[in-house]
Order: sequence, then C-alpha cells, then structure tokens
Amino acid sequence: MQDFTWPEGKRLAMSFVINIEEGSEMSIARGDKGPEPVDELGVSLKAPIRNYGNESNYLYGIKAGADRVFGVFDKAGIRTTVTAAAMALENAPRVAKMLVDGGHEVCSHGYRWIHQFSFKEDREREFIQKAIASFEATTGMRPYGWLSRYLLTEDTRRLLAENDFFYQMDDYSDDVPFWDYVETEAGTKPMVVMPYALDSNDMKFWLAP
Repeated sequence: MQDFTWPEGKRLAMSFVINIEEGSEMSIARGDKGPEPVDELGVSLKAPIRNYGNESNYLYGIKAGADRVFGVFDKAGIRTTVTAAAMALENAPRVAKMLVDGGHEVCSHGYRWIHQFSFKEDREREFIQKAIASFEATTGMRPYGWLSRYLLTEDTRRLLAENDFFYQMDDYSDDVPFWDYVETEAGTKPMVVMPYALDSNDMKFWLAP
C-alpha cells in the first residue's frame, strides 16, 4: 500500500468535521413508515405514530446549535468539512448559507440520513447522484467526499469512484489517511480513505451514558 503524504512535506493535518443530519431522519411527517429510532431520550417507538418530542430534539441543532458551532469555527478562522445529509440542507437553507459563507467544504452524508446497505446497485447509484444534485442546488458546490450512515455495500466505493468522488470516510482501520485503488469500467481510480475516528464521535455518549 502506498504511503500517504501531505503537500510540501507537512507532517500533520487536522480535520474538523461538523455533522448535519437533522431534517433528513426518518419521520412520519415526511411520509416514512415509522419515526426515527435514534432517540436520545431512549424512547424508540415501534408504532407508526409521530414522536413529537424526538422531532423537536432533532430541530435543536438547526434552530440553536448551528449558529453556535459555526460561530466558534468562524471566530477561530477555521474552515471545516461539513458531513451533511443532502435533505438536511434542503430543509434548512439558513444552515446551508452558513456553510457557504464560512468557506466550509461539503461532504456527502448520503441524500438523507438512512442506511443504504440494502440498496441494489442501481438504487445506490441513484442515491449518490441525487445527493450530488441536491448539494449543487443548495450550496452551489458538489461534494467530493462521502460518509455513509455506518453501513454500506460492496458496490459503494466503486460507485463513488465512478461519480468522481476523491475520498471516502467509511473506514475505521487506521488513524491516518491511506490510498485505495478502485476498479471501475473506465479503469483503476485512486481514492483517499479518511478513517473515521470513533473516539471523538458523539455515539460514545449514546452507548455509554
């Protein structure tokens, strides 16, 4: 495996990432069969009814949290990578504007915050392309990075390469980026794999409260 090096011989790079998923989670109000099962209050409803408390919890990041988080990075002069579900920015144009005005990079967290592991190839390709089109409409830029909602398919990396993505974050095997080489119909394409750091992910509070 080829070593990964930074430009100009730099030895360290810091990657600051903001996740935006709110507004793209499962919701009866959006026509889904059931409510979002991830509920920080621990009330995971199985019945197909609206969970108004959980819906309001997901609104917090959009209404109150985004201004604070983007404000901190803007004050420090730090541009981040924003791993956003495309639908989330469709439903929160004010937050999309914060992303653009702050000079941040958009990385696709899927079209919406759902699992894609059960998708057949054609459906997954459409899911990826729909996300690209959505980000171009909401931010004026297309994403070149991808982060799935944890589960992915054996086709995911190839489909990303075929759609001109430069890097993927669906990996936990290292502390530093590394190169992968993806076989496509057009030939072999290089792709940077950016391992996802679980020690700084909010799920540690969810799993061990």
